[in-house]
Amino acid sequence: MKKISEQEKKLKELGLLSQDVNEEKEDKERTDAQSEKIESPDKEAEFEKLIKGEFKEQFEERMRNNLKRRFKESSDLKAKNEHNEKIVNMLMEKYAIKDGDTQSLIEAIEADDSYLKDEAEKMGVETDVLKKLRQLEFENDTLKKSIDREKAAKKMEKTISEWISDGEFLKENYPEFDLEADSENPEFINLLKGGAGLKGAYLATHHNEIIKSLVEKAAREAREEAIEAMRAKEMRPPENGMSSKSAALFKTDVSGLTPEQRAEIAKRVAKGEIISF
Repeated sequence: MKKISEQEKKLKELGLLSQDVNEEKEDKERTDAQSEKIESPDKEAEFEKLIKGEFKEQFEERMRNNLKRRFKESSDLKAKNEHNEKIVNMLMEKYAIKDGDTQSLIEAIEADDSYLKDEAEKMGVETDVLKKLRQLEFENDTLKKSIDREKAAKKMEKTISEWISDGEFLKENYPEFDLEADSENPEFINLLKGGAGLKGAYLATHHNEIIKSLVEKAAREAREEAIEAMRAKEMRPPENGMSSKSAALFKTDVSGLTPEQRAEIAKRVAKGEIISF
């Protein structure tokens, strides 16, 4: 019961607040609290309803972005950094730059025409002309790489859409599957990159949990089947019109029963039979 305040106590003592009024107030507060509790929605169910309904496209877009980010980090960044670091170190050594200043390295390379002189002489052109030609080739190569990246991005977009679609079917058999959460797992991403497929990658990275779940499910089903079998046996109609609990007559004197007979009688009594002598 709600604790009565000092002000309410005084009003009650003066007869200005009746017991009935106070109890009515408490009942109303309890009713309101219960109504609020009943009306509170299941947050998880509400979330599932939203991501599969009104906000389905927004949720899938977020998963796409997460998958793209994970792929970019895992497939390109490490290899590219290692390769670039090796090249930079070689150039730093060539131009005798000791402090690792990349800006100084860029300036040294741009000012160096020595690597073009021999080639320009063989072509019969000025070194500056050849340098401009090389610059055009570099820009063309950059454009080509940009186009290739765009194609790769479109291919990735298509692949991710397929994963999202396949994920919905996979979740029907494996309710615990969460594509967004698994996309944060590098092992899962590497398996997808290797062509394992969505189901294969999930089974490989969640093998132990899936086996445990299957064992628990099999045990649960076995228990349920055993219980159903026992119920069916108890409800089976008695044979030959005889009651399952009909009396069994033993004409032997109790003192003359063997241990085996006594054990058999105990079993039959446990099943509900009435034994007479």
